[in-house]
Amino acid sequence: MPESLHSDQYTTPPSETGIPVDPADNQMPAVIAENSQASWPVLENLSKNANPLVRAVIAENSQASWPVLEDLSKNTHPLVRAAVAGNAKAAPHMLATLAKDTNPLVRAAVAGNSKTAPYWLDTLAKDLDPCVRAAVAGNSKTLSDLLDILKEDPILAVQHAAIRSAVKQALTEETA
Repeated sequence: MPESLHSDQYTTPPSETGIPVDPADNQMPAVIAENSQASWPVLENLSKNANPLVRAVIAENSQASWPVLEDLSKNTHPLVRAAVAGNAKAAPHMLATLAKDTNPLVRAAVAGNSKTAPYWLDTLAKDLDPCVRAAVAGNSKTLSDLLDILKEDPILAVQHAAIRSAVKQALTEETA
């Protein structure tokens, strides 16, 4: 591989990302992890990669198995947990656990997942973080009663998301 690909100009300093970056690391694991045709044994192997970005890409992959998602849902890095929370294949018990996560990025990913149970959408609609509430409002499975409450949220972005979802639901009902 050409030396120039490993120069510092292509490496984001750890102070900017919070993720240790090794200029000698190859990007191939992330490319493989992103491939929707990758087999689950390959994904399982890559799920143990030291780079949290690779693990997050694995967690987003539709081919990731439940055992891999289960393992990644307990990962210490919030990007990895958020990626699991956003995966439509995440099991209900994983979503329930991640809905209680201390990181709002993870809770917002749960709130945006169409597989999240109504109980958790209702709970997350009361979250202190407006990004979490906006994600609930943007979820196509959020009930109209809850959208009505979110339309009155003090944060305009939450109100906007709730109004958009209510309009989409009304249009969907008209065409049905």
